[in-house]
Amino acid sequence: MAHFKLIKFLLATLSAHQALALIPSTRIAVSQVNQLDETFWNDYETGAKGPNPQVTYKTTDVTSPLFHTTQNSPQCDSTSLTLLTPSNTNTALLLDARGSLIYAHEEAGAISNLRIQTYESAPHLTFWTGDASTNWHHGAGYYKMLDTSYNLAYVITAVGHDSEDISGDYHDFSITADDTALITAYVKTPWNLTSKGGREEGWIWDCVVQEIDVVTNALIFEWRASQHLAFDDMIVDSWSSWTGVEADPWDFFHINSASKDAKRNYLISAKFSRSVIYISGEDGEVIWELGGKNSTFEDISQGNATRFVDPHHATLEEAEDNTFILTVFDTEAHFLEGREDVGKSYPMASKIQLQLDYQGRKGNNVARSLALFINPSSVGIVLQGGSVSKLDSRNYLVGYGSQSAFAEFTESGQLLCQTQYAPFTAVEETEASVKLSSYSHRVYKSQWIGHPTTAPSFVRDGNNVAWSWNGATEIDSWRLEGQQESSIQNQLGRKAGTPWTRFGVFRHAGFETSVQLPASATVSHETGEAIGEFDSFRLTAIGRDRKTLGSWIFHGDGSVHVVVEQKAEGSGVPATAAIANVGSDILEHGISVNFLVIAVLGMGFLAGYWMWRRRGGVVSQKSGWRKMSVFEVV
Repeated sequence: MAHFKLIKFLLATLSAHQALALIPSTRIAVSQVNQLDETFWNDYETGAKGPNPQVTYKTTDVTSPLFHTTQNSPQCDSTSLTLLTPSNTNTALLLDARGSLIYAHEEAGAISNLRIQTYESAPHLTFWTGDASTNWHHGAGYYKMLDTSYNLAYVITAVGHDSEDISGDYHDFSITADDTALITAYVKTPWNLTSKGGREEGWIWDCVVQEIDVVTNALIFEWRASQHLAFDDMIVDSWSSWTGVEADPWDFFHINSASKDAKRNYLISAKFSRSVIYISGEDGEVIWELGGKNSTFEDISQGNATRFVDPHHATLEEAEDNTFILTVFDTEAHFLEGREDVGKSYPMASKIQLQLDYQGRKGNNVARSLALFINPSSVGIVLQGGSVSKLDSRNYLVGYGSQSAFAEFTESGQLLCQTQYAPFTAVEETEASVKLSSYSHRVYKSQWIGHPTTAPSFVRDGNNVAWSWNGATEIDSWRLEGQQESSIQNQLGRKAGTPWTRFGVFRHAGFETSVQLPASATVSHETGEAIGEFDSFRLTAIGRDRKTLGSWIFHGDGSVHVVVEQKAEGSGVPATAAIANVGSDILEHGISVNFLVIAVLGMGFLAGYWMWRRRGGVVSQKSGWRKMSVFEVV
């Protein structure tokens, strides 16, 4: 009965999730984020602003979640990017510690499990994409890998046998130390289900782990739950939720995570076995099982080392001789099983660090809890998703799945930081009251340097211009110039009488920069004469090393002319010689000047740069121009 209540409750949450788009959400322009007051944040936390408050931009239709940091510490990782895949969009997001958008990648289907992983010594963005609407939250899709310029590098698909119906699942996708891909998959498999009261010619969803060659997509290793585990090995009997026919196969195992260790064995976790299983890389046989009906270990930590409800993300940190150190994210949803105080609030799901001493099947095998991380934010349980990963700082990042939050803990279990990217999900007593905010199945943090090859997006609305460069991570500042004429012959500003008017240099302080132009005619900085409205703009991105990352001319007819797209030797970074930063005239007219003039201009540039830093990052504003603002998310 308790299991039936659990399943019924979770199915109700799925229905609520499907109706998510019908619930209105607050949309905040990026320029207004700094103006939000305490009343707004109180309404945000209670859900009065809708389930998914979003930040909007002028230069893209993509939105990003509004971050709400409820606890902070200087010990937290503030330099890595946060990787999210919000469930209400088909978009993967990279954001900085303030929640400012860095990169958005859109797909036709759902997208999940965004990570930064190394393949052949090079970093790649990796993710799953496909259909996430299948029964009981497994996906039907495939996997993509992007290089640092956001170009598609590899596509990986699950490998079927004899035309069977197999598809890549979103629960896990990793690049192993052997430079292979490890995925989870689901395959429809005919099965005799008379033992469950079903048909002799019934069907199951078989859970599959596959190791695949990244380049050739050839199958290297495969493990199937049905070949190594029995239905009776499951703690949760989920049979009542399926009919077991071909159109509705039975998911008896429900795999949550899979990884490969240095010993070339595999660690998997599953929902209905309520266990973490270590399997042989040679024949797929179970070496040991932690938790579940057939646990190999004696729990000497009062059940904290083996009593799982939904071990959603298991990772092996160390494996030396017979000692294993692993982390497990568990939903801790104990109260759903028959407890009377369902409507109350509970600590959020825990991350557990465990030590296992394994002496063989007949040995004295002991499991102990090294750290049990309980989040004091008593808001309810995690119904779906969740993750835990160790950062370079040795802190642990915990993603809370459907609770739309993530937090950092010290190794000893102290909560350092916590950020919400949607209001917490309230779990009430009645099914009808369940509401799910948009959430990310997993949350990761990683270092990333992106070099997009696309041009920035540049828009003009009346007297305002705004621009953004999706995926660029190395920008220090922008130089903006305008020109009255935009003929093809004049693209480089070489036509007499039509010089470029420099508006200023603006510090890069967020995804989108916006500048207000004068309402009427302005004055040329070279001739002192009034000139008309600008219809061409030259935008130059300046890197932290003071080199030019790129320069583009945006014309009034919507066309774009690339001025600078030179690559820095050996790095693939768009750049020009440092001389290009001395002044725009040198870039426009070449460097056919004597060395003395260049030296003088260089000294002037350094003096101007020093004054720019002193004045907060804006120089060369012309008389009569209103103060130019920068849109920023903090």
